[in-house]
Amino acid sequence: MIDHPLPEPVMLAIDSLEWASFEAYLVGGGLRDALLGLKVEDYDLTTNATPEEMKHVFSGYRVYETGIAHGTLQVIVEGLPIEITTYRSDGIYTDHRHPETVRFSKSLEEDLARRDFTVNAMAYHPKKGLIDLYHGREDLENRCLRSVGNPLERFHEDALRILRALRLASKLDFRIEGATSEALYKESHLLEHIASERILKELLGLLKGKAAGRILGDYLGVLTTVIPELDQENAFLIAKAVEKMDNASYPRLAALFHQIPLDQLKSLFRRLRIDKRTAGKVEDVLEGYHQPLPTALPDIRRFAGRYREVLWDIADLKEATGDTEHLASFRSEVQRIFDRMEPLSLDELAVDGEDLLQAGIQNGPEVGIILDKLLECVYENPMKNTRRALLKYAKKINKNGS
Repeated sequence: MIDHPLPEPVMLAIDSLEWASFEAYLVGGGLRDALLGLKVEDYDLTTNATPEEMKHVFSGYRVYETGIAHGTLQVIVEGLPIEITTYRSDGIYTDHRHPETVRFSKSLEEDLARRDFTVNAMAYHPKKGLIDLYHGREDLENRCLRSVGNPLERFHEDALRILRALRLASKLDFRIEGATSEALYKESHLLEHIASERILKELLGLLKGKAAGRILGDYLGVLTTVIPELDQENAFLIAKAVEKMDNASYPRLAALFHQIPLDQLKSLFRRLRIDKRTAGKVEDVLEGYHQPLPTALPDIRRFAGRYREVLWDIADLKEATGDTEHLASFRSEVQRIFDRMEPLSLDELAVDGEDLLQAGIQNGPEVGIILDKLLECVYENPMKNTRRALLKYAKKINKNGS
C-alpha cells in the first residue's frame, strides 16, 4: 500500500503502543505524502491511549507535551520526533478556529470524521493496511482536494482550513472539488478571525507550491478578504508573475504584491507580520522594479550597487510582467560587470575611512561624504579604484570642500 516501509522509529512507536494493548495508526500529511510517493517530513500517529497512558508507554523516551490539551504528545524515538495524538472528537467551534471542548474517544472512525480533507482522513497500519472511510485514496489518484463531509461546515468550524486548502492544492498541484471550491469563497469572510501569523504561514506555503500560479488565478478573491490591497481583476497577471518567479519566499511575495503602491507596503507587511529581513528584500525588489532600467554603463553600476542582493529578482520580475525594455542588454552588461569584479559598494573601494584619516582628513561626517564621492568616481571609471588614485582624489575633494 505504501511504496516504502515505515521508518524503524515509527514501527517501534506503533509496536510499543500495541504491546501495551493500545491501537496505533499512521495518519495525516505524512500518510498522504507517503501514498503519493513524496518525501515524508513529519510522522503523526493516532491512538486510543490517553496522554497519561502514552506517558507510561513511552516512559523511557523523551516526551514533550506539545499539545496535551488536545491529546498530543511528541515522542523522540531513536532521534525521530513523532507526534502521537489520542483519538478525539471536537466540540462546538465558537471562534471559527478552535473547538470549545475536546473529547477523547476510543473510536478511530470518530477521529477520522473530524479531519479537514479526505486525503488527510486516512489511517494506515503496517499489518491491517489502509483505513479509508472517505475515499481519500481515490481523491489522491484523481488529484482532487475534497472536504470531509459538508465543506461549509468544515470551513465554518475552522476558517484556517480555507487557506490550508489553497496551500495543499498549490503544493500537490491538485484541483479543488466543486462544492469545496464554492465553499472557499462563501466562507472566505471568516478569515478575518485568523491570526496574522497563521495567514502568513499558509500564504508562504501556497506561494512555494508548484501550482501557485493556477491557484492564485482561481482563488485570488479568497485572499482579498485578508489582503484587500490585491486587485482581483488582475488575478491572471498576478498569477502569471508569481508562477514565473523563483519559489523562494521573497521573490514570489514581490510578484504577488507588485501592483500595490510602494507607500502601502509597509502597513501591509506590519499587518501580515512579515519579518524585517523578508520585508526589506521585497521592498528592494519592488522599488527597483518600478524604475526604468538604466542603459548608460555608470548608471547600470549605480543600480547594481543599490540593488545588488535582489538584482536578478528585479530583472526576473520585469520579465515575468512583460516589462522587457532594455532587459536583455541590462542583464548582459550586469553579468559583464560581475565577471570583471568591478567595485559596486563602499567596502569594495581600495580605501576605507581609516585610510582617509591617515591621509589627514578630519574625522566626522566629511569622511562618509568623501567615501560616497569616491564610489561615484569609481562608478564612472572602475580603473580609478586604486589606493593612490582615490587618496589623491579624496585630498582634492577635502581641499576644495566639494
